[in-house]
Amino acid sequence: MLAVGAVVSDTGIRAGEMCARTIEDLSPTLEELRAVRRPQGRSESEAFTELLALSGLSRAALKRWLPERKQLLERVGGTATALWVSLHGNHHDGQAVPAGTTPLMPRGLARAWTRAVVETNVAMAGQPSWEPLPTRMEQLRRGVKPSAVRAPMMPDAEKAAVLLDDVAACGRTLAELRRAGEEGGTAELQGRIAVRQAVRDAWAEGIEHTVQLSTLAHAGLADTVSLAAGGWEPVLLDAIDRGQGRGRPTKAAAAE
Repeated sequence: MLAVGAVVSDTGIRAGEMCARTIEDLSPTLEELRAVRRPQGRSESEAFTELLALSGLSRAALKRWLPERKQLLERVGGTATALWVSLHGNHHDGQAVPAGTTPLMPRGLARAWTRAVVETNVAMAGQPSWEPLPTRMEQLRRGVKPSAVRAPMMPDAEKAAVLLDDVAACGRTLAELRRAGEEGGTAELQGRIAVRQAVRDAWAEGIEHTVQLSTLAHAGLADTVSLAAGGWEPVLLDAIDRGQGRGRPTKAAAAE
């Protein structure tokens, strides 16, 4: 609930928009969230995509949530891409449904938020500087003025190709610097920044994480340490692996 509350406070998105988010909607650095906004009272064709800045609190909370999410998904087979999943088991058509097997739905999210906030407000009552949290998520998002930029609903093919070429070129440069023992030097630091920016631009266009990771693997950045040097959060890499039901390309595969 800390992750949920922090993200809502940063972005002002509605419960339905929140529940629709997937791992793909998190930027590699966890500094931004992609959201499809559907203004109330407007047609489906008027939906638009925004990239919303996340605070340090949201990033810290997501780093705590993603490993918890991974544990909840241990009993889930196949792909699992929903960012928010059920914390408790349930029943559907008379069959037991284990925790983590279903994406969190707006009504369940609202109930979970209210329950967690009531418990927290009781536990924190009387503490210095404590102000009770709103028990409804709608109250939390009111008045929020998020830092947002528009993004395409679907990637432009030509632009995507150019952005992926940039990811590959920056990845090769950083990989060469690391192989040459330049880690920690000015050139390697500049290489890290270049990869981070190239990856962010590709993500903002809507290029999938797995496509970027495959490109970086062929450029020589295949393991978690190398990818982290390029800005990828390790907890997100784990979530991407779990979401696809397979691991990232290995060094051996990248060298082929």
